[in-house]
Amino acid sequence: MKYLYQWFLIPYRKISKLQKYKLINCTKDILKGNILIGLEKEYPNVREWYEKKVLPGLETGEREIILACKFTNNITLDSPIEILGYVILKKTLNEKKICTFRVKKEYQHLGIGKKLMKASFEFLETQKPMITVSEDHIKEFESLLKRYKFNLIEKIDNLYVAGKTEYIYHKKWEVEN
Repeated sequence: MKYLYQWFLIPYRKISKLQKYKLINCTKDILKGNILIGLEKEYPNVREWYEKKVLPGLETGEREIILACKFTNNITLDSPIEILGYVILKKTLNEKKICTFRVKKEYQHLGIGKKLMKASFEFLETQKPMITVSEDHIKEFESLLKRYKFNLIEKIDNLYVAGKTEYIYHKKWEVEN
């Protein structure tokens, strides 16, 4: 299958260096939390978490956001840019975690998830980061979890949403400060 666009991964820290491609718009979307649209139903406090944990963590280097962005074939200053997928990562001495992992439905099964996963491993400096997956998305993640040999450690009911189970991989869940 031939695609009429280009896409590539961009770590948050490199966005300012690539502003000539209008990535400043992506930066604004990240800072405003627009990449979280639609997550509020699954994770009711996601915006507060993003503002209090992720944004400050981007400044300290404890967090990273890696974007899969789409451009048209002829990249110019006027090229439209679309975020196809992204990961939000956390790396501390005690925790290496994939906090959020999303690829738009219409772009799934095109290799974007694999590249995001590999970039996550590279930033986190491990092939075995912790990840939690909601029961609502377990089927979507099944092939990635299997491909990268994620080991189910526990299931926790009502962790983020009442009546929903969260599947925890590679490390036992610990309450965050």
